[in-house]
Amino acid sequence: MAEATDKITHKAPFDMLPDELVLIIIEFSISGASYTDPCGCPHSPHWTLCKALSLTCRRFNRLTTPLLYSSLYLAVPSKAATKPLYPVKRSLRQYCRKLTFDILNFSEQTEAHWQIAKDFAAGCTEVRCLSIRGGIDKHNVETWRFVDSMLAHMHTIEHLSLSAGTWGLWLPQVLEHIDIPTLRCLYLNNIGKVQTTKNVIRSGKNRTASFTTLHVSEYEDSVAAMDHFIRWPRQLRHFHFGARNLPDYLDLSTFAPWLSVHKDTLETIDLDFLPSTDERKLIDVSDFPQLKSLKLPILSFRPTLEFSLAQVDCLFSPRLEVVTWSFDYYDEHSDGQIAFGDKEEQWLRQFAKVAASKPSPFKKIVVMFKTMVEDIRIGRGTVSRWDYLDRVKEYSRQLNIELEYYPPRGAVEHLHGDWCPCLRCRMLSEGGYANDEQ
Repeated sequence: MAEATDKITHKAPFDMLPDELVLIIIEFSISGASYTDPCGCPHSPHWTLCKALSLTCRRFNRLTTPLLYSSLYLAVPSKAATKPLYPVKRSLRQYCRKLTFDILNFSEQTEAHWQIAKDFAAGCTEVRCLSIRGGIDKHNVETWRFVDSMLAHMHTIEHLSLSAGTWGLWLPQVLEHIDIPTLRCLYLNNIGKVQTTKNVIRSGKNRTASFTTLHVSEYEDSVAAMDHFIRWPRQLRHFHFGARNLPDYLDLSTFAPWLSVHKDTLETIDLDFLPSTDERKLIDVSDFPQLKSLKLPILSFRPTLEFSLAQVDCLFSPRLEVVTWSFDYYDEHSDGQIAFGDKEEQWLRQFAKVAASKPSPFKKIVVMFKTMVEDIRIGRGTVSRWDYLDRVKEYSRQLNIELEYYPPRGAVEHLHGDWCPCLRCRMLSEGGYANDEQ
């Protein structure tokens, strides 16, 4: 009996941890990046590190295998087209939650290429996030057939992203082919103008789609086309629209009738790169009862940037909490650099004062800069834009309103090409942000 007792092995403290806690530790260690994808899904895990952990022991292998194959990618045509099976075994594809297909427009697709892609997708039955990039413009018919074949056996998709290379994504085809009861978020990129007079949406499809988030980037179709399309979902909670090259007939005032269709449910409105041809034609969200977050481009108030109480009042919904001003200049409206000076400071001060007087639970103003690093320069002897923002931040704090501002990651301000030695710019050069108090 004594010998048997001596042979009892004691588990190490780590081995005594439950799988749930160990899995949290593993997920934290293999996270590929601190940010999420546009759909809100975590970024793909660090594959090399995940593979190494899977070879550590049987327990780690069991826990990391689903993570190792949680995000899969295939290009069409694939180098695997000459092989009978894709290297990822079918039994492992059941762990895939995020699936991305790149359909290469510059390559000639054969039936063998499409069959390889279909066979590969057939094993991915538990996908939550599906992304199709390219193919829709050059291989339109084949790509939509491929999409149809995938959706026939993927019944858990929550996020769908469709991106055409050159304005090849047409709204009537999206309506025709996409019918996913579990869909929550729809992302469309490079929507082209339909060369037909056929209605974009049939009346029978009004208020039938399940998704509550619509993300549109780069739009070339008509005002009427989007006016019809936006009636497709039963209700929208989050709407994002961004375009670097807008048609002349689209400006900020265009969105009022579009969004009014869902004014009772919208919680987030995010608009980028939208000039206003007339400062009197701004969006009015004052009667959107659920709206909590509003993002607008500063171009909407250019070039005069004259403060108007009537304009500002129309931006405050009853439950508004956050307003974001986006200083993103990417198109022909750009003056080559982001200007932020006395006029912008005074405008933000007045906006903060009005916000503090509202009965709504307003909490925060966010100022975002996304211009390229080489565009961020100030002349010797001038005041840094961060100094202006620092003053507005202190003023807003006295009104119980928080001001956040984010320069582009890695940005460094220069004084006639000389490196700026201040702590703020050193932090920027190291990839930090200027939002925290120093």
